[in-house]
Amino acid sequence: MTSSILHQAVKSTDLPILERHNHVANVGYLPRGEDAAITWGVEDYRFYNNLAHPLIIKTHINSGLISISLYEELPTPTIYLGDRELLFIEKPFIEEGISYAELKGIIDNFPLTAEMKEILLITAPNSPITITTPENKHYIPLRVITAFLNYEISWDAEKETIRLTLPAYFPS
Repeated sequence: MTSSILHQAVKSTDLPILERHNHVANVGYLPRGEDAAITWGVEDYRFYNNLAHPLIIKTHINSGLISISLYEELPTPTIYLGDRELLFIEKPFIEEGISYAELKGIIDNFPLTAEMKEILLITAPNSPITITTPENKHYIPLRVITAFLNYEISWDAEKETIRLTLPAYFPS
């Protein structure tokens, strides 16, 4: 059953399937041809990670139901404000060239306050910014905040480091 659920997760992506075998008998939980059987040392289930980064396979079991999710492990930049490394509970990441950081970490590391209603209202000492975010979305582009605060931002690809320079009106 687990190999068939993994197969369904892989099918929902663009990852190429290299080896898959049907069960000998019909399984009751999927239509014929949608399952994947594994026999130790004889039949295997294999797919190829053609993504730019490692693949994370998360399996959850809840009330006897198994779910499998596949995630691309995105680069995790280290972010510095001046010479101080900023700490986040959840790792920042880069997706399609955009650096994202968790909202709580941004609020904790920058001179900001936030209020969540139907929209997210972030207030800096000089003026408010309003960001519309989908419900439960807690990562926002780092450039939105740095532009709002007039920080300079630089990226060191070799070290996977983002360095922010404080504007003159904020003490370090």
